[in-house]
Amino acid sequence: MANKKVRVAIIGVGNCASSLVQGIQFYRKAKDDEIIPGIMHARIGEYHVRDIEFTIGIDVNTTKVGRDLSEAIFAEPNNTYKFADVPHLNVPVVRGMTHDGLGKYLSGIIKKAPGSWIEAMTGKDAKWWVAEVQGLITKHSRPTKNPWHGTTKTGMAMAELITLVQKHGMPKKGPAYDGNMRMASILSFILSVWYLRLHRAKSYDPRRPVRHRQAAYWSRLGYATALFMAIVDESKDVEMFPGQNWESPWDPTTTDGYFV
Repeated sequence: MANKKVRVAIIGVGNCASSLVQGIQFYRKAKDDEIIPGIMHARIGEYHVRDIEFTIGIDVNTTKVGRDLSEAIFAEPNNTYKFADVPHLNVPVVRGMTHDGLGKYLSGIIKKAPGSWIEAMTGKDAKWWVAEVQGLITKHSRPTKNPWHGTTKTGMAMAELITLVQKHGMPKKGPAYDGNMRMASILSFILSVWYLRLHRAKSYDPRRPVRHRQAAYWSRLGYATALFMAIVDESKDVEMFPGQNWESPWDPTTTDGYFV
């Protein structure tokens, strides 16, 4: 029973969430037959209060998004009384959607966090990054005999793009946690979005010959398919990372290792 958990995702890290997270910490050592104010039973069936495990928090407030859940529950405008010290939970609070917006009064005290993954990572949206890539290619391109195509010094354009990612996507102070992975994820996302959107633009541009538009369509589809397969195809993982141990992190009996 010790390995069984009730995994919980919190949508809206407000005062109620604060009380819940603090309460789990406060009562985690409560005895099964102990009388607890506000809680009828410390254990229900196989599960104790301490078996509740948080996996992710979702919010829109800039004071909470990007922080650990243990910190976000105490961020403004939350004002629930603090009755428990909550240790670092290693549970991120990510940006949720604001489909119906913020209310009249709430919008006066909440500043919405950047609305997409790339905005959260760099402070700039995908449209901005695509424009920058296009600008760098234009900057480092030279005309050829073909009036429709130039030749680009790709290495120089990519070097400047990496400098931009370094400027906007890496921490201003101190080293980034796993900085190489952060750089790779941001850079690959930017280039993927640029490639996919550019080839859609090419395939729908009536100024281009139909055969070129169709070629652009198939190039885009082929790349998107390859990208999807790279995400879901796990058949070569063992070969790519020899010596790696493999175990699902969601298995009830999973090993809690030490390497970080």
